[in-house]
Amino acid sequence: MAFIADPAQRRTFDPERGLELISGPTHPDGLQNWWILCPNGIRVFFETVWEQDFINEWRRLNPEIAKPAIHLIRSLRGIIPGHDRDETDAIIIEALTVFGGFHGNPADSTVIVFFEPPGPFPLGHRWWKSILER
Repeated sequence: MAFIADPAQRRTFDPERGLELISGPTHPDGLQNWWILCPNGIRVFFETVWEQDFINEWRRLNPEIAKPAIHLIRSLRGIIPGHDRDETDAIIIEALTVFGGFHGNPADSTVIVFFEPPGPFPLGHRWWKSILER
């Protein structure tokens, strides 16, 4: 089975694997906290960042996509027990894709997920340019 979104219950979860995507608060600086809740109660943390210039540039490069839900995931993130980095990232992408903009809504949104390069938080004008060039 895979993740499913239930907007009525405000849940995005995978009943077979016992995983649930939890969206936490969005901070004024554009950071949003997320967790993958595992069946053993472990919370695997990750963060997304809202970078307006990045979003604007992505939209400029992809004008044909009407309702994008763009997630730029920070480089510091947890690993789901029993999985490696690549497997965990694939689960995060799967969960966010089903989540869309909000637990499956809007149903016709296109979900795009990017990961920041590893290392310290990048600074400077258009630091994200290399992400779009991949």
